[in-house]
Amino acid sequence: MLPETGGGACSYLVCTTARAGASLLCRLLAGTGLAGRPEQAFSRSDRRPWADDDLRARLERVRSGASANGVYGAWITWPDLEPLAAALRAGRTELDGVSSAEVLDDVFPGLRLLFFRRRDTIRQAAQWWWWAEGSRTLAGAPRYDRYRIEERRSWIEAQNEAWRAWFTGSGRVPHDVLYEDVLERPAAAVGAALGHLGVEIGDRALPAAPVEPVDEPGTERWVHRHAHPRRAGTLRRSLVRARRVRASRSVLVCGLPRSGTSLLAGLLVSTGLFRPIREYFRWSNEPAWAEGSYGLYVRSTIAGNTGKGVFGSKLVDEQLWRLLLLLRLEHGDECLSDRELLERAFPGLRVIWLSRLDVVAQAVSLSKARQTGVWSRGLWAAPGGDGPAAAPTFAFDEVRRCFDHLRREQERWERWFRDNELEPLRLTYEELNADNEGVTRRALAFLSVEAPPDLPIRALTYRQADAVNEDWIARYRGAAAGPPA
Repeated sequence: MLPETGGGACSYLVCTTARAGASLLCRLLAGTGLAGRPEQAFSRSDRRPWADDDLRARLERVRSGASANGVYGAWITWPDLEPLAAALRAGRTELDGVSSAEVLDDVFPGLRLLFFRRRDTIRQAAQWWWWAEGSRTLAGAPRYDRYRIEERRSWIEAQNEAWRAWFTGSGRVPHDVLYEDVLERPAAAVGAALGHLGVEIGDRALPAAPVEPVDEPGTERWVHRHAHPRRAGTLRRSLVRARRVRASRSVLVCGLPRSGTSLLAGLLVSTGLFRPIREYFRWSNEPAWAEGSYGLYVRSTIAGNTGKGVFGSKLVDEQLWRLLLLLRLEHGDECLSDRELLERAFPGLRVIWLSRLDVVAQAVSLSKARQTGVWSRGLWAAPGGDGPAAAPTFAFDEVRRCFDHLRREQERWERWFRDNELEPLRLTYEELNADNEGVTRRALAFLSVEAPPDLPIRALTYRQADAVNEDWIARYRGAAAGPPA
């Protein structure tokens, strides 16, 4: 059972998006002593269902922060709204089928809403990526990535639109608060928010300008760089290469991590018919000038890595979405479908899709590789791939996160193939591992590449699975009572 709602003049939620600066507004509201101590109480980074005890404790913490006038609140981002509503419905049959807005009304008395957002979503996205990259790479400064910033900007704008649709659909009229207004006119912004909450201000002092922004100083440089991307200084050599060497066919070897893309790429290269098939469109493999001249980077990469008229590249995990977005930023081809955009960039395009039937084994392999830093071994291993590896440790939650990611991204790729009416050559890791030569010849036939009977075909990477993998697979299946649905 959830705690009783209790009394209170008013409760409120600050509806926002990641890195919008809601903590600044909430700090100023708390500073008035009239609006409780609002915090981000309902964030669920792993998106797993709420435990009843955890939810109860969070609700009690929010309510215990009420100011003397009985007002309390919290802030919530769009991805956390429906999971919170679902958790509040759990075990309460009277709330079955009730909208999320009505569920919130049942728990938060006199609920009012503040819609907090930024006018400058590029700056917000830069701040989000700075935070995400900084928390991932604990050592050293976060690295700029044009794609990741654009990706987050699109998420922010989509979530702002989702909030607006939710307000309209539920008949709610929130009070709009802009981050920029809070910085420039804090007293007016906070006063207007309190007025919407029905709070009497009296002679309370409101915050005076200037208010210190919550952005990391380094993001200012990123915002400028995003508006003025680096371009190639002298393009002569790349342009000459692009004119002299032309590919008549292109193959993109696509798959999720640990699906066998490196194995197949190495087998194809071993025939002598291809130049190295690598992750050319991975962020860390691109020169700095590519961010502002991406079409040229693609053309020069194809020209410099075409063997006997065929160019090949791997696209692993999210690299396709990055490639598509950067090509659109370069060319502005919004009227083209994703497939048309790729076919314009890659002559004679063919796509090979590798998947793995045993997703638990794939998740275990991914978890292990992330810990050891060893992604491939053999004659054609990634740099450092044959070096000493850290000893991996089994962690059920980490394998589960890998499993969920693989399932989610598999569905995303399949949806993309359907939406673009693109049918790739579908191969599985299991069949490739069992018959290197036979599957490689199928791939060559799909690419219309002549393969004589005496064509040399050999693996350039070695299978990494060992007793550790088998042990982890058994432990995971045992703990999960079978793979999750």
